[in-house]
Amino acid sequence: MRVLIIGCSAALALVVVVATAPASPLRQECDPYCPITPVSFTSVVSRNDYATLKVNVRPRARCTIKVVYSTGPSSAAGLRAKIGGLITWRWKVDSNTKLGRWPVIVNCGISGPSSRFTLRVVR
Repeated sequence: MRVLIIGCSAALALVVVVATAPASPLRQECDPYCPITPVSFTSVVSRNDYATLKVNVRPRARCTIKVVYSTGPSSAAGLRAKIGGLITWRWKVDSNTKLGRWPVIVNCGISGPSSRFTLRVVR
């Protein structure tokens, strides 16, 4: 708490009390479970373009991502496992990818259940 004296005269002092909270961290530590919190996601992408998914998870959680197209799981560069905190995956959608809606599944082990997103591939 801070006290600010705005004005002062012999007869009157105007005092304003300002309550200040300590700065909060960007992320709270969750123990033992923390959800996978989406930060941003490219939900619609054209063939031969890049999709991005950014999530917040426990700082030391090991997270995997799987994008499943009609031909099976994608092996695109950028879809490797990463260690927690703020995680960003960026991958290129192949020019031969079938148009439609495809699941994107993120699993971070003890950080709770998997999270599922839907990627829509358009022309």
